Amino acid sequence: MTHLLRHIRSILPVLLLVGPAVAHAQEEPVSVTMVTHVPQGKKPTLTVKALTRITDVVLDLKHDETDTPILIKVAAMGAGQSKTFPLGDGAIGSAHYSGTLTVNYGKGETWSGGIMVDTVINAEIRIGYQREHLFLDKHSLEFQISRPSKNLEVDLTVYGEQGQTIGQAQQTYTDVPAGKWTAISWEPTDESTVMMMKLHASDPGGFVDETLTPWTVSIPHEDVNFATNSSVIEPGEAPKLDTAYEQITAEVAKAQKLDVRCSLFIAGHTDTVGPRDKNQKLSVDRARSIATYFRKKGLTIKVSYEGFGEDRLKVQTPDETDERANRRADYTISAEGPPQSGQVFRWKEVK
Repeated sequence: MTHLLRHIRSILPVLLLVGPAVAHAQEEPVSVTMVTHVPQGKKPTLTVKALTRITDVVLDLKHDETDTPILIKVAAMGAGQSKTFPLGDGAIGSAHYSGTLTVNYGKGETWSGGIMVDTVINAEIRIGYQREHLFLDKHSLEFQISRPSKNLEVDLTVYGEQGQTIGQAQQTYTDVPAGKWTAISWEPTDESTVMMMKLHASDPGGFVDETLTPWTVSIPHEDVNFATNSSVIEPGEAPKLDTAYEQITAEVAKAQKLDVRCSLFIAGHTDTVGPRDKNQKLSVDRARSIATYFRKKGLTIKVSYEGFGEDRLKVQTPDETDERANRRADYTISAEGPPQSGQVFRWKEVK
């Protein structure tokens, strides 16, 4: 909350008109409006609108951090006319200006008011993240930013499966280049499974909030026994899938409680008996059969399947070796994507 309040204070415009210093009329001769929070490439502006005919307007400001003066004069303006003044040099970040606005009008009458203005020029900042740069065992996260930052403040909050906070970190970085992997580490309050992480990064030019969901769960289960060269689930094998289904739905409920979207991935594997191409197809067919069973059972989350044939042996064996441990399927629930990150596979979704 502290970092959010700090950022809000930096972007809220502050306009103080103290005056008139010298005036002979009952009402102010001008109105002032501002645009103080703008994207990169634009400048904040201050607009003066004449409420009566005025002789001239003088805007005399100073950039408080650099003492740079801004002096703008405008000739006569008729009632209803307006003039817009750009503020600053367009540099990214926040600035504070103070000074006076002086208006001459009527028959030698003068109105003068003190002005204080806070402005922000915001350059969009984005966070880059890849699962390979999250080290849960070391309680460390690496991230990238989309543009350079001279002074970057980062807050990280880590949440467990019950939505409880299990770790926090705050760190300030100087001269961070765009695209560089930058690390932040947290001290865990317990060793619960990480469900979600919220990252807030800000500097004088902008801020970004990113939610990461690295949650992945491997479902322990008893493997289905298929007949030779078959992908049909025999009735006697269904109870194994029913038991796994109950575990899957229990894990999904944890994610849904925290509004985390997750998917189930079924990966099929074979032993080395038979031609490689045939084993590849058989592993896909068996994974599809299991995925379809869960879908028909009532699972509503996204369910995808893929086969790896004899390419990912659990027990390394020579070719043509009958090894029961290699004839298996892996059930993985993930909030970010397939468990084999960093590689491209043709995961198919069961409708």
